[in-house]
Amino acid sequence: MTTNSISNKLTAINILDIFTWIFLNLLIFYLFSAAINDIIKKWCWLSIGAIVMKGFILLVFKDNCPLTLVARKYFNSTKDEFDISLINCLPRYNKLISTVLL
Repeated sequence: MTTNSISNKLTAINILDIFTWIFLNLLIFYLFSAAINDIIKKWCWLSIGAIVMKGFILLVFKDNCPLTLVARKYFNSTKDEFDISLINCLPRYNKLISTVLL
C-alpha cells in the first residue's frame, strides 16, 4: 500500500472515531440534562441502550475501541487512542470520565 492510501485510511478512521466519540458524549450529556430536569422519555432509554451497546463492544474487544484496532493495522503506535485527534490525556481517561458522568 502506498503512503497516501494509508494516510487516507487513517484520516477516515480518525473522522469516524471523532464523530462516534462526540455522539456518545452528547448522549451522556443529554441523559445528564434529562435526569436533572426530570424528563425521562423514550430518547433516554435509547441513549442508555446505545451507551450499554458501546460498553458491550468494549467488553468484547477487551477494553479497546474496534476503530483503534483497525487503525493499528496501518500504523504501529503504542499511544492511547492514537487514532482520535483529542487532547492527549483525554483518550487515556475517556472511559473513566464518561462512566463518572453517566
